[in-house]
Amino acid sequence: MHQVLSYYCSLFSLYSRKAFVFSQEMANRNLSNQEYVTMLYRTMMDREPDEAGLNDWVTRLQSGTSRQSVFDGFADSTEFDNIVRSYGLK
Repeated sequence: MHQVLSYYCSLFSLYSRKAFVFSQEMANRNLSNQEYVTMLYRTMMDREPDEAGLNDWVTRLQSGTSRQSVFDGFADSTEFDNIVRSYGLK
């Protein structure tokens, strides 16, 4: 039962972040690619972006990668998984 509850809590955490990132309020902010990636680091990783990571993600966006794909990259990362696990949610 605990594993099932943890699984649903981790899904809720991810979906609530996704709802925030793709909300109309956030869209109205009209963030640049750099601002968008910085916001993801702060929201998903609870830290400021490192220069190499920021540049990599911004370059991907400038090359046509969608913001949804970048969000998914953060959500599927080992770093985010470790954060979720540290709260006992996965």
